[in-house]
Amino acid sequence: MPGLNEYTKDDVVWSIYDESKINEEDEILNLVEYNKVGATGPNSKQIPNLSDGKYTLIMPGFYNKNKKAYTPKKKIIVKGGHVDIDSAKEAVAEFLNETGDWHCFIEAIYETKKKNVVWMFLGS
Repeated sequence: MPGLNEYTKDDVVWSIYDESKINEEDEILNLVEYNKVGATGPNSKQIPNLSDGKYTLIMPGFYNKNKKAYTPKKKIIVKGGHVDIDSAKEAVAEFLNETGDWHCFIEAIYETKKKNVVWMFLGS
């Protein structure tokens, strides 16, 4: 696990998948990275219906020195109805480096009430 200020986008794992097929013999899922807006999981949306644009990531529970929710400078890009996975990973890497958090698996994206602001569910 990288130390503080050492995370890169390569350390962040996109964990929103489409179950493309199941190998019946071994019962193994062949998972494909899925980044289309409106993606749904078994119980809820994993990616909301976001319009194309640049989005600010906000992570509730993590605050800067001014006691405002921490927001990375790196924006998450949505283009052609798909989340740009690299920009999402870069924003999360910046968040991890600045906060000391270690949850590096992007499992879902959620809208906020603010325009072009999202938060992510990060797992470990």
